[in-house]
Amino acid sequence: MIKTRLNGVTFQPAKANMQKLAIGQVLGLVSYRFEKGTFVDEFAVKVMNGEDMCGHIPAKGGINQLFSGNSCKVCTVTNLIRKGPNGFSDDPNDEVVSVEVEADIALAIVDTPAALSLEKPKEEPTHLKCEKVKSFNEDGVTVNFYPRPYYGFWYNGKRLYGVTRKIDTMYKPFDSDRVAGLCSRNWEMTTDDIKDMWSRNGDITNQFGKIIHSGLENYETDNDHRINMDNKDVVEKINNVIALMKTNYDSYGTRGLAKMSVLKEIALDNTPIPEITELCGDIVTTCPLSKADEVLTEVLVTDVENGVCGFIDRLARVGDVYQVQDYKINVESEKSSKQQHENLLFPSLPYTKVSHYVCQESYYTELIGRTRKVSDTVVSYIWDGEWHLKELGRIHGIVAVIDKAKAGAKEDARQAELSKGDGDKIVDLIAAFDSIKESVMFDSAKNKKLFVNVQALCDKVIKYIKEQTES
Repeated sequence: MIKTRLNGVTFQPAKANMQKLAIGQVLGLVSYRFEKGTFVDEFAVKVMNGEDMCGHIPAKGGINQLFSGNSCKVCTVTNLIRKGPNGFSDDPNDEVVSVEVEADIALAIVDTPAALSLEKPKEEPTHLKCEKVKSFNEDGVTVNFYPRPYYGFWYNGKRLYGVTRKIDTMYKPFDSDRVAGLCSRNWEMTTDDIKDMWSRNGDITNQFGKIIHSGLENYETDNDHRINMDNKDVVEKINNVIALMKTNYDSYGTRGLAKMSVLKEIALDNTPIPEITELCGDIVTTCPLSKADEVLTEVLVTDVENGVCGFIDRLARVGDVYQVQDYKINVESEKSSKQQHENLLFPSLPYTKVSHYVCQESYYTELIGRTRKVSDTVVSYIWDGEWHLKELGRIHGIVAVIDKAKAGAKEDARQAELSKGDGDKIVDLIAAFDSIKESVMFDSAKNKKLFVNVQALCDKVIKYIKEQTES
C-alpha cells in the first residue's frame, strides 16, 4: 500500500473537481504523460473522478511508485485537507486545498521492461535514447547519459556514480524520520507531511538553482554576455517553481515556504513573471566571477576505472593552471552544526555546508590534476540573497582517503560476516575452558590450591570471551 498526495491541485480544472471528492471515494488511475515547458514526466498517473481530472501523481526518480504500464487501476481518498479564512480547518464548508490517496501496489503486477521497473537497471538501458558526453580529463572516454527517464551515466556497460555520492559517505546521513518525528510534536503536523514538505522545498530550491546555473552558463558562453532570462524555457521553469511554492503554501501555510527570503517574497507577493526574470538576470550579472584566460562550463570529469563522474559548473584556466569553481544557490551555508556537518574523515573541517562544497571541489580538482596542472585553491560562488565568494585551500589526497575508508568499511563488513560463522566455535571454546575446571583431581593441598586458581582464571577467560563476542 502506497500513500501519497496529489499534485497539480492548485490549477483548474483539478482545483474545482477536487471540491466534489469525499473521504473513502474510489478514483481511477490512468497512465499520463505530464508536460510543462521542457519538463516531461513520462510516467505520471492521472487521477480521475469519472471524467473529471482531480490532479496527478508524479514519477519518483523517473519511476512511478503506483504503476508502470497498466491502462487503469484505482486509488482511495484517505484525507481531504481544508483551509478557511483562519487557516486549516475541519469545516466541511471550507475549500479543499489538498487530497491524500492510497493505492494497493499489488494492483500494479505487470511485466515491464527494465527501464520501467521500480529499481534502477543493473544493466545499461541501451534501448533508450542517450546523450554522448566527452570526458574532460580522460582521453578517449565518452559517456552515455540517460536524462529522461533519469538512469544516469554509463561507460562500456558500467554505471558511473556522482562525486556527490562519494562526498556523502564522509558525513552521517540525515535521519529524516527521527528529526521529523521530533518536529511533529511542536508543529502539529504528521511526520509524513513534514518529510513531504521538506522534499518539496528541496525541489523548489534545486529548481531555482538550476535557473541561475543555466543563466550563468549562457552568460559565460555568449560572446556578447547577454543574459537572456526572459526566454520561453526560463519562464516555464519559473512557472514550475511558482507552482511548487503555491502547492506547499496551500498545504502547509507559511511553514511550507522555502527558507530563502527571495523565494518567500515571490510566493507571498505573487510577484509578476517579468519581475522574477529581471531578478534572475540581476543575480546572474552580479556574480563576482573571477577573470581567466579561458572559462569552460558544465565540464564532465570522470574516473571510469572507479565508476565516478561529475559536472563542474565553471573551470577557469589562468596560464596552464585550472581552478575548479562551483555555483551554490543555498541558505545558511556558514551556519555551524556539528550534528549535520561533521566530516567523519576530516574532523578538523568547519561544521558547515561550505566544507561539503570544498570536499566536492577538491575531489574534482584531484581528478583533473592527474593530467593537468591545477590550483591549490577551489572557489564557491554562494548566493543566499547576495553573492559570497569563498576561495579556500583544497584538500589534497581526498580521493585516496575516501577510497581507504570505503575499503576499511568493506573489510569490517566482511569480518562481521565471518564472525557470524564463528558462533559454534565460540561455544566450543567456552565449553573447553569449562571442561578444564573439572578435568583433574589433585591430592596435595598445594596443588589443590593451584587448581582453584586455575579454575578462577578459566572463569575470567570465559567471561572475557562472552564480553568480546557480545559487544
